[in-house]
Amino acid sequence: MLESFTPGEATILKKNPNFLREGYPKLDEIIIRIVKDQNALMIAMENGEADMFPFITTSTGIKRMEAVDWLEVTDQG
Repeated sequence: MLESFTPGEATILKKNPNFLREGYPKLDEIIIRIVKDQNALMIAMENGEADMFPFITTSTGIKRMEAVDWLEVTDQG
């Protein structure tokens, strides 16, 4: 369920307690932050402050993320 929306900054989604399927959704909250600076997003990924970087557009960015042991880089969406 939509908890809050701040254009250009963030969207916060909360778990729907009345969801039709028992035991779902698995997450209590999803925070989608808009980070316009790719370097800032890479630093957030490396520090564990972000969980997903959907479209790394440079080979150096991909190599940088691959160097972080606990991150997985994939082309599978």
